[in-house]
Amino acid sequence: MIFDTTYTNKNVELRQSVTDIFYDIASGSGLVGPMDNRFRKRRSDYIVLNAGSSPKWISKRPPSNVWKNISEILYERFGMKFVLTGDAAERPVLEELSGQLVGPVENLAGK
Repeated sequence: MIFDTTYTNKNVELRQSVTDIFYDIASGSGLVGPMDNRFRKRRSDYIVLNAGSSPKWISKRPPSNVWKNISEILYERFGMKFVLTGDAAERPVLEELSGQLVGPVENLAGK
């Protein structure tokens, strides 16, 4: 369960996780199988940042100093390398950004 929330409708209270609610809706389509709620610890080697935005939406790109601050916090807390993802058109912007981030960075934009 992701969140445990109380939903009220006509004086009836339901306690259900958001995940369960989305699953209930999706299962009505017949396109999803049984939900697996078992926790599996996965090895974490890197943090993915989708730091660019398509050239069509440059206004959605946070400034590089914001990404630098984010990388400082994440690297201090987790100590993992960053993988930058995005479209091939974003590669030059992400190359410039990769030099400003704290910690090791791999630019996979366009791959």
